[in-house]
Amino acid sequence: MLKLLKKLPMEGLLIIIIVLISLIVLIYLTKINSVINSNNKIIITNINQENGNNAEFISTTDLEDKIILTKPTPKAPEEITESKKKIRLFFIKVDGDGEIDIKSVLKTVFVGKTPLSKSLEQLLKGPDTEDINRGLLTLIPEDVEILSISIKAGVAYINFNEMFRFNQLGVEGYLAQIKQIVYTATEYDSVKSVQFIIDGERQEYLGPEGVYIGRPISREDLKL
Repeated sequence: MLKLLKKLPMEGLLIIIIVLISLIVLIYLTKINSVINSNNKIIITNINQENGNNAEFISTTDLEDKIILTKPTPKAPEEITESKKKIRLFFIKVDGDGEIDIKSVLKTVFVGKTPLSKSLEQLLKGPDTEDINRGLLTLIPEDVEILSISIKAGVAYINFNEMFRFNQLGVEGYLAQIKQIVYTATEYDSVKSVQFIIDGERQEYLGPEGVYIGRPISREDLKL
């Protein structure tokens, strides 16, 4: 074989070398999964995958062919379905004469698809530091929880746990906690009044002092 190669002219050797190189390149390229798109681009997808890169072979008429390594496009963050909205909450302020008054504050929170529920959740959390510095407080008992909420024909049926029954301040405390709930709920056009429910049952009176909650209560009822 070597003797035969020595007898070949230089041009013949070059041709053989070029053919061999072409065969090697062809074999290598057949192992690469390539995709040609409509812009005459060959995307080589199985080169250097362990580094998270793709090799892109771009054929152009004006520029020399070249291979560009590009990083994969990062995934877009999931779309936030909740939206922020200003809500109005009602807390209590006691004046110098000991009179209980109801005051409103605006909060910007994520309300999602249940704005009334979010508003009442924020109300049950009580005033923040800024509100407290303004002299605001809540008279809703600390351990009160909302079990369920539904709205029908302008009435919000709000089901509280057993702790809603107990207020250490008596009648004034019960009236204040009812006002806070009713005023906050009726900020929404779909709610005209609130029917208080405790542990799934409608109650006639709240507390031993007998604050009546047997029917839906509106803001007008609380102004009397």
